[in-house]
Amino acid sequence: MKHTRKFTAGMRVAASLFDARTIAKIRQDNERLYAALQSKNLVWDSAAGKWGKPTVAKSIFETPDGQPSDVVKIRIQCHRDVIAGLTEIIQEAIDTYGMGIEEISTPQNNRKGTGARVYISATRKAHPEENEDYQNHA
Repeated sequence: MKHTRKFTAGMRVAASLFDARTIAKIRQDNERLYAALQSKNLVWDSAAGKWGKPTVAKSIFETPDGQPSDVVKIRIQCHRDVIAGLTEIIQEAIDTYGMGIEEISTPQNNRKGTGARVYISATRKAHPEENEDYQNHA
C-alpha cells in the first residue's frame, strides 16, 4: 500500500467522517479508503490535491466532471417570411441525425430590418457513428 498524496489527504478527511473502528478497516489499503470516501459523495480533485464535493458544471455545455454535455443551442436568423419553413427543415434534420428537440421558440422579429430569429434547444441522443441515418447521409 502506497501513502500517496491522495491517500494522505483522504485519511485526513476520513478522520472527521468515520469512527475509529471504521478508520482502522479503511486504512488497510488505498481502495478501501477511496471507496469509503466516495460513499460519502466525495471525489478526488487531483489538481487541487484534495477530496471534496463534486463541482457543479459552470456551463450547460459541460458536465460536472468536465466532459462535453449533450446540450445543443441553435439560433436561426433569416427573413421573417421564410423562418417557419426553414425551422421545419432544421427540425427534421435534427431529428434525423440523432438529436432530440427540447424546445423551439416562437419567431421573434429582429429590431431592425426584415429579419427574424428562432431558438432551438436540443440534446444529442446518439453519437453520429451510432446513428444509421447519419451513416447513410455522410
